[in-house]
Amino acid sequence: MLPCLFKKYLGFSCLGCGFQRSVWLLWQGDFYGAYQMYPPLYVGIFGVILFFTLKIFAKNIKIKYFILLYFVVVILNFFI
Repeated sequence: MLPCLFKKYLGFSCLGCGFQRSVWLLWQGDFYGAYQMYPPLYVGIFGVILFFTLKIFAKNIKIKYFILLYFVVVILNFFI
């Protein structure tokens, strides 16, 4: 796995630390371990699925407002 250059050079974890290990755990079927490693992963997966569903089926919804709301939820998820 790739090392976190942010942590290596600055000495503390960035907001994305654990993402790569979390995806690997999810790929192996360890859903709880993936959540413990990086909780925003599930918010990201849900957001991508919702985004493409809205893009395909709901043509009149402003996608830029959805993207803005989604990123606000993702940022707030880091602090919960």
